[in-house]
Amino acid sequence: MKRSAGLFLVVAGLAQGGSILLQSGVSAGESNNITGTNVLIPMLEPGWTPDQGDGSSWVSFENTGWQIIAGMGSAVTTLPNAPGPTSPNARFLQTFTDNNGTTLTGNLLVWADDTAAVYLDGTLLTGPSFVQGVKNCSLGITCTGAGTSVPFTVPSGTHTLEFDVYQTGGWTYGLMYDGTVTDNAVDSMPEPGAFVLLGTGLAALAVGRGKRGF
Repeated sequence: MKRSAGLFLVVAGLAQGGSILLQSGVSAGESNNITGTNVLIPMLEPGWTPDQGDGSSWVSFENTGWQIIAGMGSAVTTLPNAPGPTSPNARFLQTFTDNNGTTLTGNLLVWADDTAAVYLDGTLLTGPSFVQGVKNCSLGITCTGAGTSVPFTVPSGTHTLEFDVYQTGGWTYGLMYDGTVTDNAVDSMPEPGAFVLLGTGLAALAVGRGKRGF
């Protein structure tokens, strides 16, 4: 009876796609409808959640943060209160593109003074709240704490996030967001472990062919 070793092949799982960081103040594709270019706020309102250590920072269309004026203690660049939900003081835009996956999943943490609405490609994800909370910021998306989580799922392609930021209680004004967009692509090339297992299987096949049993 002739025997030969069976071919033993195991293919490892394919590598997953990558992620895009979306961080206010450092991300490509940021802009606003007032000056075009977002600026980092140099001196934050003392009650705001600080800039995030991974890179995201408070931004505005100009310096609308806390300003110290010699001999006067503190003063701020003030804006008039927004008249309502359809009239934000400024709109901040963040575009991103990923054509590698069938779907893109994202999650942002968002802060705003006083509050904000977030849209994705014109669809509202979360609305503003004009109810005043702590530190002169509104409830909903606010300027304190761990941030408001805004998840979303979109098809692969180019997309635009819009942050409508409202002044509702005077004083300081700004926006910060921090998150990622991850594609669900599967790379066409196997991970390195797949090649190791493939080589092991081929070697076993070669050995089996070199041996004969009766």
